[in-house]
Amino acid sequence: MFFETFYGTALLPWLLGTTLVCLCETWITMRLWEQYAQQPQLTFHANHFSIADFVTLGRGFLVAGVAGFLFLPEPADWHAWLPGSLYILSVFADYVDGSLARLHNSASEFGAALDRNFDALTTMIGSLLGILYGHLPSWYCTVGFAFYVFSLATWIIKKTGREVLDLPSSHYRRIIGGSNAIFIGFALTPVLPVIWLTILAAIFNLLILAGFFRDWFHISGLMLELPFIKGAHNKLHSK
Repeated sequence: MFFETFYGTALLPWLLGTTLVCLCETWITMRLWEQYAQQPQLTFHANHFSIADFVTLGRGFLVAGVAGFLFLPEPADWHAWLPGSLYILSVFADYVDGSLARLHNSASEFGAALDRNFDALTTMIGSLLGILYGHLPSWYCTVGFAFYVFSLATWIIKKTGREVLDLPSSHYRRIIGGSNAIFIGFALTPVLPVIWLTILAAIFNLLILAGFFRDWFHISGLMLELPFIKGAHNKLHSK
């Protein structure tokens, strides 16, 4: 079998990791569909999965394949390129689903939420595998879990009865998030030495966490309490 010649071990550990992540992605998809199915959507395609949504699900299968390597030793020789290649392919699929949604005018709240959750899962799996291989520093896990900490904090705010503001679109978020995804893909390959990966990891760690803090200040309403922003906001509304 392929994995027996690949690692000298059984296929079962890889299948275990892949299956667990596939089940997790299925649960996420069903939960989001139930959440958004009854809400007003952006287009008339909302009553069924669009082509872009199917591409997102396909990206999830690629990420699940990457997760299977968490249960195996780090590959050697040309096999060392497999985890990173799968990961980079999933990153390009992320660009494809967004392009298809715009091309077919099939953007929806469900598709956007599915994309965000799969992005978060992809980042977490990639960062954990990079740390496991010793290619990324252990503190880089803060990037992998940042989305889930952010989501938990948002849930806590809602439970306390406070208003949670909508998160606006951000070019910064898309550019830094996309660049970080490509970086993780290359970190899973033997293309760059560890010292360079550590330097780049520190840069992306700072940029991404800064973005999450900025978003937190926005949705929690704390940004509007800053003196210079509060003054500009009051002047705008007074006009």
